[in-house]
Amino acid sequence: MRAAAGSELRQDGRAAAGENPERRQNPGEEYGGAAPLASIAVVKLKQAKPHLRNFYQIPEEAFCCAEEDIIYGAEWLLSVAERERLPLVLCIALGSNQGNHTGRTVLSRYLDGIAQIPGVCVTTAAGNEGGRGHHFSGQLVSGSSEEVEISVGEGVKGFTVELWAAEPDLFTIEIVSPAGELIPRIPGRLNYIRRYTLYFEGGTIDIQSNLYDQQVGTQGILIRFAGTPAGIWRIRVYAEGEFSGAYNMWLPITPFLSAETVFLKPDPYVLVCDPGAAREVLTFTAYDVIRGALYPSASYGYTADDRIKPDLAAPQGEELYAGTGMAAAFGAGSAALLFESAIKRADFVILDTSVIKRVFIAGAKRDGMEYPNRGWGYGKLDVYGVFIRMPGR
Repeated sequence: MRAAAGSELRQDGRAAAGENPERRQNPGEEYGGAAPLASIAVVKLKQAKPHLRNFYQIPEEAFCCAEEDIIYGAEWLLSVAERERLPLVLCIALGSNQGNHTGRTVLSRYLDGIAQIPGVCVTTAAGNEGGRGHHFSGQLVSGSSEEVEISVGEGVKGFTVELWAAEPDLFTIEIVSPAGELIPRIPGRLNYIRRYTLYFEGGTIDIQSNLYDQQVGTQGILIRFAGTPAGIWRIRVYAEGEFSGAYNMWLPITPFLSAETVFLKPDPYVLVCDPGAAREVLTFTAYDVIRGALYPSASYGYTADDRIKPDLAAPQGEELYAGTGMAAAFGAGSAALLFESAIKRADFVILDTSVIKRVFIAGAKRDGMEYPNRGWGYGKLDVYGVFIRMPGR
């Protein structure tokens, strides 16, 4: 079971469909959401079990849930929509840096499946990992190596880092502590699990290496640091065999990690979190409608297998409610408006996530930008432009 998703947001329902109660008394007041007359069904996710939080070194104050619980919640929402005979817009304003960022985790594949059901649209958040220093990418030829440096801040009790390769490349690693203690080069085996103890500095390092991860299908190496000291850690990465290629490494998302723990030479791209990297879902990044700029911490794409994500940019909230989770909720409300129009127009095509995505992309604002691009995807969501372009007006 993978550890799952963290969220910095708590107002997604209001952004999607909430109504300002003062609107009825004061017609000049604005609605609180994109589709204020839509019905809302809510699943309150529970915190992940203690053993899962402990293994992934999740801070006590951070919200964390298991991906299987998200799936159970989505199944319940599907049953509600079926019972009420209504279309469903499923907003997943959660994200994780686990996996190889190709949208092949269990949760991502599940959402890809339900996104193709007629009458269902799945919206997700790109993530708020921009500028955090949580991604490193490398390119090696056979027989070569390089060092990846991670700066770990004071007071960090523990954290994890993951390395992922692309097929059919193979990599091995060794680790050097801040004081120079060496964790020897691990073998390239099908399923290698071992714990190492640091004798001089204290703490343990658990390494799990699998040549073929069952979920995503490529080589994955999980490194778990527990009770280890602060300082500059070096991970030496070696290219093995006759192949050469790229690899990526990710640290956990921001709520799960101190701001002082970063890659010293980070790659600012390939930061769209799962399940936002899933192929069929509609993934939103966030922008400020007043300034016209992307949210500073918005995750840049593309995916690790070079697919275009995020799909679109939608308005964010303000202050505590800023970020791509609010943008995903705004996109969910916009999809609900499209479903409402489709119900009223019997001649309009039956909608699913793929159709809604294409319609939104066709009606998006580009503002002279080259598109698609890693920050904005295909441009800014423009619901009015979508309805202007709809057939049969």
